[in-house]
Amino acid sequence: MSAPARPKLFTSVRQRILAATLGVLFVTILLVAAMPAYLPVGTTDAIGLPIMLFPIFWVGFFLYCFLAKSIWRVWGVLSVVALLHVYVIYSQLS
Repeated sequence: MSAPARPKLFTSVRQRILAATLGVLFVTILLVAAMPAYLPVGTTDAIGLPIMLFPIFWVGFFLYCFLAKSIWRVWGVLSVVALLHVYVIYSQLS
């Protein structure tokens, strides 16, 4: 009698590693660059606070890349967050 097959923890390991390294770094940099536009703090804090929050956002997105059930959802979330913050940056510069 054979043992029941264990389900895989998650699929597409290479895609998750790519999303967790390059995707998360790119999205977090965009997030930090756009945060001074919508933070309700003074000028000095609007620059320092996003820099201090960078590791928290990076770890959150990094863990999400490995804990989400679908790699398509990971890329979708990263894309939506990146596009929203590109729009914020563009609207502040124009």
